[in-house]
Amino acid sequence: MCTLPLTRRALSSQQSPLASVVVLSYKQSMMDSPAALPEPYPQGTIISCPATSCGVRLYRLCEAASFVEVVLQDKKLLVPINAAIPARSVWEALACPLCGTALTDEGRLHTAAYGWR
Repeated sequence: MCTLPLTRRALSSQQSPLASVVVLSYKQSMMDSPAALPEPYPQGTIISCPATSCGVRLYRLCEAASFVEVVLQDKKLLVPINAAIPARSVWEALACPLCGTALTDEGRLHTAAYGWR
């Protein structure tokens, strides 16, 4: 079930310390190369585990969003694919709940269709 995006104030109240580090790293990389602004991930993108031993499809984006929005918004953008996948918590690292492998790498998410994008 998709809901409207959180307001900036509500979003900032749900940030974790790890999310702050991710955002600062992302902002620094964007300042280093401002001409290369990434396109948002389209609605329906499936986020999957990058580990070859796991590779489980985990979450679906219910609306188009940038990398920072995906990492920082809690339960609003990332909808679990099935009931076996726990809901995303912004207070925890964005990692596979089954094997613990990180789903982010240098400002990119691992998608089922394209790999690291």
